[in-house]
Amino acid sequence: MTTIYVKQDGTRCVQCDTVKRWLNANNVPYEEKNALDHMDYLGSIGIRQMPIVVTKEGEAFGGFDIGKLQQIAGGS
Repeated sequence: MTTIYVKQDGTRCVQCDTVKRWLNANNVPYEEKNALDHMDYLGSIGIRQMPIVVTKEGEAFGGFDIGKLQQIAGGS
């Protein structure tokens, strides 16, 4: 399953909202996690842009990357 690490610190993350909305619209199941609770792991993968998306295959990317999101939708 795809995992999305999002900011849950009370601030608005437009990119996070956009990725979740796109995945929902394309019927892609995902698990949402609070990035602040996983800083050691997220720091180890070196991505700084939110949200951080990790595919079921373990590939990680940051932000709203339509090409990679379409790959996830095609493989789900």
